[in-house]
Amino acid sequence: MLLDQHRGRTKNPATINQLDEPVFLFVNFQQTLCFLLTGESYPGDEDNALAIGLYGHDSVETSTLENGSFDLVRPERVPEVAQAYGAVDLNAFKAKVSATDFQELVEEHELYDIESWLGDDAEIHSGLVRELEQLRAFYAKVVLQKAGVAIYVS
Repeated sequence: MLLDQHRGRTKNPATINQLDEPVFLFVNFQQTLCFLLTGESYPGDEDNALAIGLYGHDSVETSTLENGSFDLVRPERVPEVAQAYGAVDLNAFKAKVSATDFQELVEEHELYDIESWLGDDAEIHSGLVRELEQLRAFYAKVVLQKAGVAIYVS
């Protein structure tokens, strides 16, 4: 998953594949982060700011991407998302990740973004914590720029 500032991407969606913005973030553990933060691997509640931060809330179609669309977090929703990520208790999240059976997440909840990492729980743990910290910093930065976020999963 790639998160990128969106400035005018809805007016000219074909520009989504021109990643010329200075603020972007690659996220490997989108499903697992969403599950650990919200209890759902995909956004179920459209009002959950943590899920919106990973999946967006609007979809924009474009023929320039292999999946045919990208998702947006519009600028007016970014402060809410940033606040939600900032409110996550990092120590509690670390404890939750440490207590997680990653094999079970793959088998029971079909969280395939961690499947190739199975057997390396330390890497999954550090990756999830690092990506949460990066999401917090990313959204805090985007708030200051009064921008939205374009999300693309490949």
